[in-house]
Amino acid sequence: MQKLKDFFDLLDSPGGHLAVLIGLLVWIGTIAFVMHMTKHDPAETGRTLLTNAFTSLFTAVLVRLKGRD
Repeated sequence: MQKLKDFFDLLDSPGGHLAVLIGLLVWIGTIAFVMHMTKHDPAETGRTLLTNAFTSLFTAVLVRLKGRD
């Protein structure tokens, strides 16, 4: 149980927040890549949602790297 608490404490640190954001960026990028490779490209609304999600996560990563919260 202590290891689980240590893991959650690690995620609560600034580096943990950055790791989660980068993980989400990789996840969205992987989803978009797999959808494109399998010819299941989303319609206009889906593309807008994907680009908005990617842009907001990338902005959050850049803000976190700059040091502002």
